[in-house]
Amino acid sequence: MSSNFESILQAKRRSAAEVAASVKSAERIDYGFGLNEPDAFDAALAARKSELRDVTIRGALSVRPRQVIEQDPEQAHFINENWHFSGYDRKKCEHGLVSYVPMNFGEAPALYRRFLKVDLVVLKTAPMDRHGYFNFGISNTYARAICDVAKRIVV
Repeated sequence: MSSNFESILQAKRRSAAEVAASVKSAERIDYGFGLNEPDAFDAALAARKSELRDVTIRGALSVRPRQVIEQDPEQAHFINENWHFSGYDRKKCEHGLVSYVPMNFGEAPALYRRFLKVDLVVLKTAPMDRHGYFNFGISNTYARAICDVAKRIVV
């Protein structure tokens, strides 16, 4: 990569804590699907729970515990919505900590593009390639549609 490209990349790089610090109360955040869910950001956002209210977080098929749920069992700060349950999500729903949002999976891109508002999408991706592109990997699903409508995108 050229040194100019590297300097641009460095200027845009943020830690999970820095991105979490940008979140405001009542914002809508999307975590994407499955392996795209952002573990470091999730922990950093959960650490800010006492500063936030009514932050809606949408995800699907969580592959590990979500700290915004684990650290806020009263749901005083975070509202958790989920398109498709893993075993973890189902258990949390049974305890009233996650809301199931029914969706025909093939219609997800159209739902985002036509109806859903996203203030911030944070997705875990493969590292950037030498051309500056990221790969959503095996959890691509409707990630492009989320990015098309999100006000801010962080990978």
